[in-house]
Amino acid sequence: MDYETLFTILPKEPKKWSLEDVSSWLNFVGLQQLQTTFTQNSIDGSCLELIEENDLIEDLGITNKIVRKKLMHWLKTGLKEYASHIKSTTFEDRRYEKMEQENATLENTESAQPQYGQINISHDMMTNYLKNNEMFSQQFQQPLCEIENKPQFQKKQQTGILIEQDLEKFVSKVQNELIIQPTEGPQTNFYCIKESGGKIGRHSSNQILILEESISRFHAEVIFQNEEFYIKDIGSTTGTFIKVETKQLLQIGMVVELGSNQFEIQQVNVNGSNIDVVMAIIEGPNTPEKHVINLTTQKSVTTVGRKQTADLTFSEDHHLSNIHAKICLIDGRAYLEDMGSTNGSWLRLSREGQPSQLYPLQNQTVFKIGTTSTYLCKRTSQLVADRSHENSCIICIENDRDALYMPCKHNTACLKCSKNLKDCPICRTKIQDIIRIYKN
Repeated sequence: MDYETLFTILPKEPKKWSLEDVSSWLNFVGLQQLQTTFTQNSIDGSCLELIEENDLIEDLGITNKIVRKKLMHWLKTGLKEYASHIKSTTFEDRRYEKMEQENATLENTESAQPQYGQINISHDMMTNYLKNNEMFSQQFQQPLCEIENKPQFQKKQQTGILIEQDLEKFVSKVQNELIIQPTEGPQTNFYCIKESGGKIGRHSSNQILILEESISRFHAEVIFQNEEFYIKDIGSTTGTFIKVETKQLLQIGMVVELGSNQFEIQQVNVNGSNIDVVMAIIEGPNTPEKHVINLTTQKSVTTVGRKQTADLTFSEDHHLSNIHAKICLIDGRAYLEDMGSTNGSWLRLSREGQPSQLYPLQNQTVFKIGTTSTYLCKRTSQLVADRSHENSCIICIENDRDALYMPCKHNTACLKCSKNLKDCPICRTKIQDIIRIYKN
């Protein structure tokens, strides 16, 4: 991303952009066709950081997946990095101006040297003063390396080693956090997982503690690597599940939960344009039934539910909806799709007692620990300038940020300081409730 060129067009932070600035930015990134849509919806810089992918589809009508990916990459990563770039550039300019003022003061002092006898300062004192200032000036003017004497390098040549060291201390970095919000089950605590990750289980040493008999002592783990959060099961008994929100490709060895039963995909046989999916119930009231789903070009959909009209019926399973899910043939592959069921369709990460592979946790991903504890993930990123206070309350600068404001879900202050707040300090949304969060 060419932040230098963008700076010449829009030399201010993205959150301060007007409607015209947003149109200029869309033109810069090659998405001119969206300028009218963004203008009609009054999307300025303050709205950009709040846009989610669902908003692009439902509110803005952007159906092109490539365009959505490009936009989300800019909204979630590019604009934050550009804001950091602006801060570092502005900081360097101010340091340079300060150096010019110091040099001007030094020149004025040197011109005053012949007149030192007119005031009550000894010759030796004035000599030492000028010598020290000369050494100080030379230290600042020492170049970092030999570079071409071009105009764009002159400012960096004059700042010197000390200014570069100061910049290293203050240049912002992005701090990623994962807010885990309980949605179903007996749990009510919010958790904030940082880049160091956290473990989930019944043992008191876990960062996310769930005191239920169905939860293993060390059940699952959240890991941050390659700029993404992941979850993995670490050999639990009752399993770790991901809610199926979109079409899920069925593969051999995969375990899916529909209602009270868990199905293992044992075979996926491709016969020309037809597919046979063999599913065995490995856990639940219908164990050990086995079902073969035949998908053809003439009948490409098989429904699963409690209602008798479903192709695969479990009438006694009250955790199933009437038409709970469907297995469909798309482009020569078999997919599972939830049909808006009450209890959802779930992908189990691994079988009982076996550790799983890493599964990425995106914004709004829903996962389930065991049989009842369901959580919603909210991915957040913030710029941190002073690493020693990156998690401190912005009001008292002493306590950790352990208060979450509802409904905006911002986390900027401690619980003690937040009690006196009526509006969120970030977005000015009226605070309806304050929830304590437990950080790892």
